Amino acid sequence: IYGRGTDELAGQIAELRERAGRRVRVTMFSVPAKAEVVSELEAAGVDEVLFGLKTVPEDETHRILDRFAGLLPGA
Repeated sequence: IYGRGTDELAGQIAELRERAGRRVRVTMFSVPAKAEVVSELEAAGVDEVLFGLKTVPEDETHRILDRFAGLLPGA
């Protein structure tokens, strides 16, 4: 879960993968929808991020999802 501190995250992910003996996929939940946060997590080794999405009308949901998509690497 995002917000518990990312200072040691890269080291923790590296240790997890080393102990597992393989590249374990890492997913971070409750990530703020900010490009700098996504970049920071990607650099730390996070493979997938999950944003929160509140219930809103369909057209607003599509706008929010488009904004989320623009935050992802390669978008």
